[in-house]
Amino acid sequence: MARTVQPRSAGAVRRDRRRNGGLLALGIEPLAFGEVDAAAPYTAPQRFFAVWCAPDRASLDALLAGIAASGWHGYFATVNAAGAISDLAAHLGQLEA
Repeated sequence: MARTVQPRSAGAVRRDRRRNGGLLALGIEPLAFGEVDAAAPYTAPQRFFAVWCAPDRASLDALLAGIAASGWHGYFATVNAAGAISDLAAHLGQLEA
């Protein structure tokens, strides 16, 4: 399901930078946010998703702790799926192990 990304106002960008300043200082990058396509085969039961990239385990732990401390888990049923990024060949090897 393709959606057009709406341009954000300068004020919205500044607010996001203030909110995310601590995360960005740790090297954590917000990569994508969206609504799960419920019509996709084998779709996840969650309604929304977020994809983050953290440079190391300590930064990931800080991100997960910050999400928990914000009370986010009280608003939604959440699932964390964390792991190292690999290329396709390495991933196929993981599947065979």
